[in-house]
Amino acid sequence: MPRLFIAINLPKEIKSEISKIIKETPTPLWFRWLPEWHITITFLGDQEDYSIQDIETAMQKTCEGMHAGELSVEFKEVCYGPPGRTPRMAWLTTTDETSRKIALFKRRLEDNLEKSGIDWERESRPFHGHVTLARFESTTHAHLPPIEQKFTTSFTVPSIDLIKSKLERTGAIYTRITAVAC
Repeated sequence: MPRLFIAINLPKEIKSEISKIIKETPTPLWFRWLPEWHITITFLGDQEDYSIQDIETAMQKTCEGMHAGELSVEFKEVCYGPPGRTPRMAWLTTTDETSRKIALFKRRLEDNLEKSGIDWERESRPFHGHVTLARFESTTHAHLPPIEQKFTTSFTVPSIDLIKSKLERTGAIYTRITAVAC
């Protein structure tokens, strides 16, 4: 059974800007920078192969009727996350307005997934739009290098992707299964 999630992939230009930040940020050895970046909308977990078509149909229904450029992403800063808890990741966060828009989109998407008979566990905590840039073991703030900086750029979301995540010792390997235009 593939382990799946639905995400917004980042344009090449933004990935290039993220690469510059990473190269310019001195970090300790225990930081593990991630090689691929996206904004996870909904984590579906392990799904049967036959459910992939139903997931894609739910994605298409969610994007139907949307105006071109309706779903956009605006980034705010690079900081540590998750908010309100002991940091375990370096995040590129979205603005509050972007998080609100994606949360509404996520709700419509999850309603369509539910109508399609997809079985997964909905998250109950509020959605905070972010891209995970690095992972590390929980540590005190005193040991974290200063990387908090503004990163104000934006893009219009051309599509949402269904992605397979295969866990390996070195981290997750992501494979895009399909993309649905929004």
